[in-house]
Parts: sequence; structure tokens; C-alpha cells
Amino acid sequence: MAAGNLEQWQSLTLPKGKSEATFWHSTGAGRGYSALAMKLRASGSRSWFFEYRRADGSLKRMTCPLPNADYQAAERWRLQNLVALSEGHDPAVLAKQDATEREEQAKAEAEGAKTISDLLGLYEDRRLDHGRGRGNQPLKPGYAQSAKRRLKPIRAAWGSRQARGISAADIRDFLDQWISKPAMLEAMEAHLFAFLGWATKQRHLTEHPWPDYERRGYSGTRSRFLDDEELKLLLPEVKAIGYPGRSIIQLALLTARRYSEIVEAEWSEFDLDRGLWVLPGARAKNGKTHALPLSPTALAILKDAAERKAGDGRYVFHRPGVDAPVNNIRADLARCRKATQPATDKRLEPEQREQWTPHDLRRTAASHLEALECPLETIKAILNHSDGKGVTGTYTRSDPLPRMLAWLTKLDQQYEALSEPMLLLPAPSADAAE
Repeated sequence: MAAGNLEQWQSLTLPKGKSEATFWHSTGAGRGYSALAMKLRASGSRSWFFEYRRADGSLKRMTCPLPNADYQAAERWRLQNLVALSEGHDPAVLAKQDATEREEQAKAEAEGAKTISDLLGLYEDRRLDHGRGRGNQPLKPGYAQSAKRRLKPIRAAWGSRQARGISAADIRDFLDQWISKPAMLEAMEAHLFAFLGWATKQRHLTEHPWPDYERRGYSGTRSRFLDDEELKLLLPEVKAIGYPGRSIIQLALLTARRYSEIVEAEWSEFDLDRGLWVLPGARAKNGKTHALPLSPTALAILKDAAERKAGDGRYVFHRPGVDAPVNNIRADLARCRKATQPATDKRLEPEQREQWTPHDLRRTAASHLEALECPLETIKAILNHSDGKGVTGTYTRSDPLPRMLAWLTKLDQQYEALSEPMLLLPAPSADAAE
């Protein structure tokens, strides 16, 4: 059914008994090229399409992108397509290109409107909660929690600002607040630039706001460990604090495990009957499963913890009444640092007068093992470090557990004997310390 002018198109109605009908524009009707048509439905809705022949002779039909357009709008659309044809273009190809450009522009505008708070939410969900680390292993919960804590000041300072508006000057001014605290500055730099790098790589940012930034925070290998005099003050104080801080600090000294490995420990990793702690590779820094024998005191600490299980009893050290990993033991650590401060102030080396951290307890255990003349390969085995033997390692397959237990037991006994006069420990060697 053909129609030609505006009045005709406005007066079109459905033939009797029909639920829909197609009406062709008189120009080009029946010729199979450059023809406009409208489909009218009983509901009153209408849709337009344009039919034309391509350069290869094939027939192509395009649907008008304007829903329920009137005749005048549809006619303008038809004339635009005719112009494209006259210039040697395929209207369908041009329409697809236009749609892609509009989609990309809309996407770019949406990305440009995202705030720092929006991107932090994506970063926490896609990177921290569901991202992968070394060996394609899930990121450790401890790292994710620490990162989220460090990101809070960023959200507080910039949360409502458009992410693409953050400049190098903003970053400088933000980080300057920690310029007098190098360790804190180092942590903030690490997490801020990890976030900005991720946002740039995921194309939420068109470019990194400060790609050549030079870190100003503390950088280098820590050598901090607690000497005998500090331990003499620390150990009685540790025994006086409550669960779980007491047990966590004691185990760090007795096992040389990392702080995160202790606070996130699960009962499935322990065989108390055999006195063994098997750390799964998914929780180890190097991705390698690590078996560690438990000294008598370490075993006693764990048996005590076994009597304090909460809920389903999954975690060894849990929050009060809740079967979830311990949040932090900052108050206990502050109390212990205060107790050791008189001995710390007497140390000669500037790096040994720094405030000690939970990870320094691991280095303390390694240093005391070294002072006891424990073989370096055994210290490495206890720390879950590579033995560095190369080919030799494939021919030495003796069980290291008995040797590890013997030396850890000596370490246990040394801690108990610290009330007696002892020589101060030398600084740890580069191989024994991290």
C-alpha cells in the first residue's frame, strides 16, 4: 500500500480485519531501492524502515532508530540515507559507525563522571576482594584489610571529586601530611599508587596523574630486631596481656612465622598430636607449602587456644566470641613497646632504636637462632626461604623437621633463660633477615 504526501501519511488507518499493515512511500515504491515504508499496528505504534540496494546489488533494509517517529522525521531520515548513497556510502555502515561513536562517547562521559569514591569501590571489589596475586592465588585477606584501611584517607580527602580531575599537585599535597613519618608515607605511597596504577590500566583514568613520581617514604631492608635486653622486658609483659595478643606475640617469637600467617591461622593447618604446623602454599608468601615443628611452649600455646574455640572453630585466634580472624592487637603491641622502650633507647644503632613491628619479631627469632649458631640452611628452612642449594639440593633429601625442632626448642629454652646474664646479639646477617 503506497502513500505519498504528509496528509496521506497522517490519515492512514489499518485495513479492516488487519492487526498491522505496511505502507510504502510512493517514491521508489515497488522498485526495490531507496524506498521508505511504515509499519502501522493496531496499538497505534509505528515503525519506519528504509530499503535500498547496495553496490553489490544486494537488497538491504534499515530500521529507523527513532521510535514512533512521524512522517516528517522519517522523511528527513530517508533523505539523509539518499545523500549517503549518492556519495558512495552504505547507510547501514554509517549508522553502525555513528552508533558505536555515540556508545563510546557515552561511555567516556560516564567514566569521566566517576568519582574517586566510585573507583575505590571498584578497586576494592575487583582487585582487593576478588583479584589474584602471585601464582594466580587470591590476595591474602590480611593484605586486603590493610589496603582498605590505608585507602580510607584517600576516600576522605578526594571521595566526591571526579577521578580524572586528580592532578600531580593534589597527590603531592595529600602525601605531604606524612612527610615527617617516613614509614607511614611509604605505606600510603604504596597503596595510593597501586590504586592509581590499577585505575589507569583498567582505563578508568585516561592517563596516570603522576607517572614519574619518586617515592619519598622509607625504602630499604629493615634490620630491626629485639636484643636480649629488650626481650627481658618484653617477655614478662607479654605474659601479662590477655588472649589473643599474648599468644600471637609469643608464637611470632617461637615460630618465626609472619604476623599475617599467625593471625589468620586455621585449625585445619595443625596436627597437635604430631606437634606440626603445615602452612598451605595459598597462605605462604612464596606460594610453597611449609611444614614447621612446634617447640614445647608453642605447642602449649596452641593447646590453650584450642580450648577457646568460637563458633565452628575455624580460626585459631579469633575475635571475642566470633569465629573470624583477629582484627588487630594494636593496644597490646603499644603496651609491649612501652615496656621495652628503656632498653630500646640504649641501643647504639639508629635503625635499632626504631619502633619495632610484629614482623620484627620474626627477624628477632632468626637473629637469636643465628646467635645460637644454628646452621644457616636450618634458619632458612624455618623461615620458609629458598635453600639456595641449586643442584646440590636435589641430592640432599634428609628430613629437616628433626633439625628444625631441635633448634626451635633451643630457642624456646633461650627465651626462658633470658633472666640470666647473656651477651647482646650482633646484627643479623643479610641471609638470616628479611
